[in-house]
Amino acid sequence: MTLTRDYLETVNNRVKQDPELAKALLDEATSLFLNGEPETARLILRDLVNSTIGFEELAIQTSNHHIQIATEKESDGSGNSLIS
Repeated sequence: MTLTRDYLETVNNRVKQDPELAKALLDEATSLFLNGEPETARLILRDLVNSTIGFEELAIQTSNHHIQIATEKESDGSGNSLIS
């Protein structure tokens, strides 16, 4: 499913304006992982990361080159994984 630009802009704007929404999205993603729905959790986490610091900054702050690889895969269209 391709997300529209309006959806992504809405999520980005809401997360930037409302830190409680960002926390709620993180809580929801955690619950989804724990309840056996990792695919949906990854989608929420991807949107959350993109709406906040971005994958490149996340990779720098966590010293995790795997996140950079996931970002490269996603940007060139060869994959849509959150973390390889």
